[in-house]
Amino acid sequence: MISLESGGQVCFTIDLPDAEDVVLVGRFAGYHDQHLPMQRISACRWTIRVQLDGGEYVFGYLVNGDQWLLDSDAHGTVKTAEGRMMSRLWCPPPSIEPDTIAA
Repeated sequence: MISLESGGQVCFTIDLPDAEDVVLVGRFAGYHDQHLPMQRISACRWTIRVQLDGGEYVFGYLVNGDQWLLDSDAHGTVKTAEGRMMSRLWCPPPSIEPDTIAA
């Protein structure tokens, strides 16, 4: 589950009761994957908050170091140049200045 929050925060949450370790893997800054460990907040729920600017991002969940999961709440999926399927996330810009809108 993805929740777009105020100020550019995005909350990623996934329910995996049998998981020992969950890592959010995403391209949030450039073209290289970032590996962000998620925190277990209940017997089955894992979460992490990430600060993101407006734009498009790709991500997935790495479970127990070997299982790759996509997010069904994402804004679709994309295939990377390396051939991996990833979930797509689009974040709106935090604010739009009137001078940036084309007339």
